[in-house]
Amino acid sequence: RGGPKIRVRGTNRRAKTAQAIADDVAKVYNPALIMEWGRGLAVEGDLFIQHVIAETPTGKELVQAVAMPAIGMERLTDDADNFINPNAAFEQIDSMTFETVAQFPSSLMTHCRWNKINGDRYGTSEICTVRRAISALELCEQAITISRLNRAPLRRHHKIGTSENTGSLQEINDYKAQNGFYSGNNEAYNPQSVLVDYFSNGNVSIETLQGDPYAGQIEDVKYLQNVLMTSLPTPGPFFGLAIEDAKRDVLEDMRKLWVRSHQKLQLSLDEVVRQDRKSTRLNSSHRCISYAVFCLKK
Repeated sequence: RGGPKIRVRGTNRRAKTAQAIADDVAKVYNPALIMEWGRGLAVEGDLFIQHVIAETPTGKELVQAVAMPAIGMERLTDDADNFINPNAAFEQIDSMTFETVAQFPSSLMTHCRWNKINGDRYGTSEICTVRRAISALELCEQAITISRLNRAPLRRHHKIGTSENTGSLQEINDYKAQNGFYSGNNEAYNPQSVLVDYFSNGNVSIETLQGDPYAGQIEDVKYLQNVLMTSLPTPGPFFGLAIEDAKRDVLEDMRKLWVRSHQKLQLSLDEVVRQDRKSTRLNSSHRCISYAVFCLKK
């Protein structure tokens, strides 16, 4: 909603300095960037944020926060997930050559983990948890689409001749040509054709064949949607899945649980902003970051 608006009371020198620092922090952690980090954390399972420090006339200050590619980042910890060397806590690996590109101290890199299990170095992607259900749902939806295109429409059987006087292949082809049943013309079986009339002599009869009467049954799709819904962090009725079976009190309980999980994601992003206070290399101006976190929550 436009990001944080931080206003420091007072007109003295310290208040002006604090206001300038607050504005810088708000620029680095803008709402669009934080929302992008949140989506990346849930999708990839891990979020690595590098805090870029630069020399300024007033000292070393935070100037940028960069999301590193999760696929190439390594967390250098022991079996208890403790950093072996805090000054070389993270390592970036080239995904093609597997060579070390750079190393980062723990003070300049924040690692957030989604669906983390105690003892694991990395988080779990939401895509991994729902991959099987999504694949089955996509296959089922594709099968239904093909079935409706090929089996649901009405079919007509054109019979040329009788059992005693059967039509020849040439007579069948002539009939098809006279009535538009050939490629390049407005075929009678074209679904965009509004009306087609058939004319024949006594040797031609047309029988209508009923289409698939079960085209409207999608219980298997609903089942897979429900399986997928239980795996997603956002309840399905919130975006239209199984909404006809959800009652008002159930939706309210879902909303409360969803808010709690949303707060979990918010705490992970707060950790990114709060991490800068842990760096002993920065000057005291970064004490203002804790207030920036409070405003970002609002």
